[in-house]
Amino acid sequence: MKKKLFAIVLVLVLLAATAACDVIDNVINGGSKTPAIVGKWNEVRDDDTENLFRFDADGTGDVRTKMNGETIADIEFIWKLDGNQLKLWLTEDGEPNGTNFHFKYEITESEDGDKLELFGDETGVSTVYKRQK
Repeated sequence: MKKKLFAIVLVLVLLAATAACDVIDNVINGGSKTPAIVGKWNEVRDDDTENLFRFDADGTGDVRTKMNGETIADIEFIWKLDGNQLKLWLTEDGEPNGTNFHFKYEITESEDGDKLELFGDETGVSTVYKRQK
């Protein structure tokens, strides 16, 4: 009986210690950890077309395409990170519409600012985006 009670107490102590570490980590890091992809990203291009991705912390976002300063497309999506995979589902009225895309992604820091590179799984094409301030 004493061994069983000791084991239960030990498990409770370990659970409490784990929870305390999470609380301390949240305080030190300023709250819950936000994925680095959250924010606004502009496609790096040389022509008059601009693609702007916005990833919100709640797993929603949109991509806007502008040509000569005029918005020609504004598409909403939901997103999820899975390892080095970015999964996007296009939405209509907040619900997935059956169209989805998977990308490998990489975020790098540089003196010019953070860069997001998306590698299309189906197309094999990579596109570079720069973080907006």
